[in-house]
Amino acid sequence: MTSLLHIQRQTQAELYRQIKHETSVLSEESSIIALALVKFDDLVILMDNLESFYQAVQSLSNGVLSPELISPEHFEHVLIQIEGRITILTSGKLKLLRKKVTHYYRMHDFIAHRRNDDLFIHIPVPLGPL
Repeated sequence: MTSLLHIQRQTQAELYRQIKHETSVLSEESSIIALALVKFDDLVILMDNLESFYQAVQSLSNGVLSPELISPEHFEHVLIQIEGRITILTSGKLKLLRKKVTHYYRMHDFIAHRRNDDLFIHIPVPLGPL
């Protein structure tokens, strides 16, 4: 009877070790799968962003400036800076004639070129007397 109890305890201990090992392996595998899913999600977002950028560059080559390349918020900030600099440099004699960014997105008379990894877009900004 004692040997039977001893065998039963050994079997239980062995089962416990095996389950603990398998749980540990499953936990590691789950972590790896979760990490791979996060990386895959990042890849999908990156691919989507690259596709949007590609379409915006294609539009640019067709004469259309896309908000994907220059966000309206950034564009508006730049226009405010330009207006401030023009006011200072001309002692208030010139002003920015077109202050709405929508005007510039509708324009087709800009120049775009690339140097290495940089994309330059020259956009004419109309100025006039006060």
